Amino acid sequence: GALAKGDEGRGRQYKTACGYWGSRGHAHAQTHAHARVWDPFRSQRRAFSGQKEVKIPEQTTVAHLARLLGVKEILVRDTLDALGELPKSDDFVSWGAAEITATELGFSVQQSGPAGSVAGGDKEKRAPTVSIMGHIDHGKTTLLDALRSSAVAKHEAGGITQHIGAFPVRVGSGEVDDGAFVTFLDTPGHKAFSEMRARGAAVTDVVVVVVAADEGVKPQTLEALAHAAAANTPLIVAITKCDKKHADVKTVKDQLVSHGVQVEESGGDVQVVEVAAPTGQGLEDLLGAIAFLSDVVDLSTSFEGSIDGSVIESKVDKKSGVSATVLLRRGTLRCGDCLLVGRDWGKVRVMRDFKGDKVDAAIPSFPVEVLGIKGVPLAGDKVRRVETEALAKKISAARKESGAAQGDDGDEEDVGKGVEHDGGEEKEEVPQLNLILKSDVHGTLEALEDSVKSLACDDVLIKVIYRSVGPITESDAMLAKACGASVIGFNVKAISSQVQKLMDREKIRVYNHKVIYKLLDHLQQVVESMSKGQDVGPVTVGKGKVLQLWSVNVKGAGSKGTKAIAGCKVFEGALYNKQNCTFKVLRSGDTIFEGKCHSLKHKTSDTASIEQGKECGFMMVGFDDFQVGDIVECVSEDGST
Repeated sequence: GALAKGDEGRGRQYKTACGYWGSRGHAHAQTHAHARVWDPFRSQRRAFSGQKEVKIPEQTTVAHLARLLGVKEILVRDTLDALGELPKSDDFVSWGAAEITATELGFSVQQSGPAGSVAGGDKEKRAPTVSIMGHIDHGKTTLLDALRSSAVAKHEAGGITQHIGAFPVRVGSGEVDDGAFVTFLDTPGHKAFSEMRARGAAVTDVVVVVVAADEGVKPQTLEALAHAAAANTPLIVAITKCDKKHADVKTVKDQLVSHGVQVEESGGDVQVVEVAAPTGQGLEDLLGAIAFLSDVVDLSTSFEGSIDGSVIESKVDKKSGVSATVLLRRGTLRCGDCLLVGRDWGKVRVMRDFKGDKVDAAIPSFPVEVLGIKGVPLAGDKVRRVETEALAKKISAARKESGAAQGDDGDEEDVGKGVEHDGGEEKEEVPQLNLILKSDVHGTLEALEDSVKSLACDDVLIKVIYRSVGPITESDAMLAKACGASVIGFNVKAISSQVQKLMDREKIRVYNHKVIYKLLDHLQQVVESMSKGQDVGPVTVGKGKVLQLWSVNVKGAGSKGTKAIAGCKVFEGALYNKQNCTFKVLRSGDTIFEGKCHSLKHKTSDTASIEQGKECGFMMVGFDDFQVGDIVECVSEDGST
């Protein structure tokens, strides 16, 4: 096919590719992940990471590149030095090195010719990429299997697919080799969707949310809708299992409308397609719905020049070694190309399509399995082409040494927020506080949302990304990570140890309260700090382990007149007896109590703090049920100690 023939026939195959589709009025927000690699200029990179698109000519000097980016020349030189270029101000640098330098500083790069026109020809439309999400057992996997079987049937009888993480399906009477296709990600569910987004991979153009006709809208349906909305990704609703005896499509549509989904039948712009995957009912209608909306929003991109791609999944095989499924948004990948893939590098030895056939080139939105990467990349790692193996090795080594792979830095979500760089001028943006609300009952949840939104001011916006009843879950944590949101829990059950570990690892902020005015006071402090450009907690500042227990008579301590004292040893940070600090008691990973410190002593003396490695006597207000082995965490409510 044309895909395996390089540039031959490219005009026809590209011009028939599906364009961007989406609900009318939706703006497509593309996410770029840019790593900070060289520590000495970390703060300057943060200041200049405006995610702005810049055009770099084929030939440029160090001084000219610094002017184009609007940064200090020493910052550009230092970045190039780390690549082994060692240039002077008037030295010319290769376009590949200039592109990587600009990208590492937070810019999206295009190549331009001498007159500033984009190199590689005019932009052309690429095919859309689709993720399928929804409640468990509502037919996500069955729908994918039906689409995959359809894709094979349209190619050849008896064809066998190879699981590579994504597959294309022909649209209408066109051929996949001619560019008339839609690509479906082969891993259903919003968890995978959010993990990709959290690593900075803007892979999905379209979300298909499935709802079973015999069950209707369920909690994970609402989560899927929230994930799509948080990513600003347009959606189509597929009502599955329409062949079931108790299917009730009208009720499902009414439920969707009640949850804010503006379906077309109610005057909105979200298409609803009725399908029955086992019989093939509605599959063509679903593809047609995507094709119908393909011209609403532009999906144009350059098929030449630099590449911008992401890893969908990776695996290790005893025979072929490491392989990674790569999906491009820009450029054409060819065998023999040298690549940077997150922290790793490689040279494309072989590329295979979803049928297992070898191809010589991959255009945007066409998934391929790539062999030749020196390491196992992570899903969401960015893929870029470099000019030589030597340059690829140097950058890979620098990233591994600094521990800053693309999209793999804990602070990556913060890069470029609030600053927009244009020719050396900075434009302040209004900061936004993204929140996920969890409560014990619906009535409280609605009141909580209204109260929280009332805290917004001219200097700080507040956006509720998602709200639901029940405990804080792993899905909430993944959504918070992807959106840079804080999780608000009001009167909910204690967070499980598994979710707590995830929150700690990803540095997700959680505000858990049982008294509404304390919660609102806390959020008010957060808003005031954000309006002043300050950061705010809560932050875990210390941890100790209970080694011994005893009791002491305390006047007015209750009917028994005694209080329990926990003998602790601090193994991390420090414990503080301060007004802004609260303490959590954890047992087997679960929080069993949260409150204030009554007394903190070192030997026989009261103290305001206990450093790591020291022992102390610890007494809490309203809690005496300590056990040996309990973990005590000191949490600063505003991040200060």
